[in-house]
Amino acid sequence: MSGERSRLKRMAKAVGDELVRQGFAPTSHTTKETEPAGWYANVAQWPDRHEAAATPEIQVFLDRTLSDDTSNFWFGFSSDHEYMIDTLIEAVGIGKYADFDLKTDVDLEQVAAHSGLAREHADAFYFGKYDVGFRAQSDADLATEAADFIAQIVYAADPSVQERHDIEAIENDSSLSKTERRALVLARRGQGKFRADLFAAWGACALTGVETSALLRASHIQPWAKSTNRQRLDPHNGLLLSANADALFDRGLITFDDKGRIQISPRLSKQERKRLGIRSDMSLSRTPSLKQIPYLRMHRESFKS
Repeated sequence: MSGERSRLKRMAKAVGDELVRQGFAPTSHTTKETEPAGWYANVAQWPDRHEAAATPEIQVFLDRTLSDDTSNFWFGFSSDHEYMIDTLIEAVGIGKYADFDLKTDVDLEQVAAHSGLAREHADAFYFGKYDVGFRAQSDADLATEAADFIAQIVYAADPSVQERHDIEAIENDSSLSKTERRALVLARRGQGKFRADLFAAWGACALTGVETSALLRASHIQPWAKSTNRQRLDPHNGLLLSANADALFDRGLITFDDKGRIQISPRLSKQERKRLGIRSDMSLSRTPSLKQIPYLRMHRESFKS
């Protein structure tokens, strides 16, 4: 038992260190016991968020709900506020996950044997991922899996975290000239020549026709993380979109075919479509160029997944 707790402490540090490399703020890795469930540790914090109630805790947990023979590694988020956990789930658009209310007569054996996504209500609200391979997998593999899962959800819920991380990576890239670094930083922020090129090409939101500059975003079609530096500055890899349309496009809730016709994810309810003014008969204000089509096809692959 003490050996597993020691391993969890090592895992907590490894997950926290990986998250710090991805732009998160460090926190304590001290493991704390919760009878009879096991041990947990807070591993990182949202960057630039100092109020405890501002964001969920980022944690790892060793679940020992049933017995010393059952060890289930969990990583994810906890909060005293249910809406925070539901906001994370909604931001990522996760459709299927187990939902356990541990305050009722839930089957603990089912919980302990679960592997995959889960939302829970116990002393607080939780959302994360169980991995029953705690004993079989290496520390490095589990730490990478946990950090990547946590980062993916935070980046979706709060894109500014990903943006700050990307900008730090650009500024620390010694292979780039000062001019190249400045161009890429401005492009990542949706500013500079990339934004100017999109204004020249579209003049207004490519979907809604909104013209007010303050409401428009220079949106990358192929995600920044999957693009080369050349593609990040390529105006064909961009659409000028209103803030709402940009958020929908960025999260894969809408996309466009080769003719510019909208495709809407089933994750966006009819009620939400109506509120946002999104209709199935909408199209881009002009047909995508031959150079834009490959980028849109890449975006549609993300849309399908």
